Amino acid sequence: AQPWNKQAPLGGDDSTFKYVKIEKATAAPTITKMEITGVTAPIAGAAPNTSGITVTPTPNDSLEAIPSNAMFWRVKNGDSWEDFTGNFEAGKEYSITVSVEAKATYSFASDFTATVNGNEATEIVVPNSMRRNIIYSFGTLDAPEPTYNINVTGGKACDGDSKVISSAKAGDMIYIEPDVATGKYVQDWTASPDFTFIDNITRAAFKMPAS
Repeated sequence: AQPWNKQAPLGGDDSTFKYVKIEKATAAPTITKMEITGVTAPIAGAAPNTSGITVTPTPNDSLEAIPSNAMFWRVKNGDSWEDFTGNFEAGKEYSITVSVEAKATYSFASDFTATVNGNEATEIVVPNSMRRNIIYSFGTLDAPEPTYNINVTGGKACDGDSKVISSAKAGDMIYIEPDVATGKYVQDWTASPDFTFIDNITRAAFKMPAS
């Protein structure tokens, strides 16, 4: 049966009637969740960036294009967040904001959720019905771990990928490769200060001490 509504004419003549078709409104599809990936976590001394960030809504293709200025970093000052320039500093708290807008044929679900690098968003701000600001705080930034110099005489220091290095953090595995002819190996190793070698046949391997 068609959704027709029978209405009497304005003239009051009950012998004829006008039929009006009632169209049922269709609700706009909703955006239920959003995954934001590729955000580089703050590192003390590094500059903030938003390159490489990917925004994936559900359903797909439900958002307007995101301009570059809709992704930005902020620093916490007391109880408020402020824009900042320069490099990240240890001891300060930083957050990233990604502002998104739904296409005209979509709306955001009342239980809309968002994640940043797999973690639940710290806050979702609602500027208006068609926009959401996804905010994620990385917490207070720790000071970078100290590194310690490595000096090798008659060889070279390498990491686990055989890359030559001149410094390392405490606990890192260090591999010392001697400068010897093919088929030869070092009979004895000395180190200052003393520490325990793990392998001393073709190369020496040790964990970098915290000094």
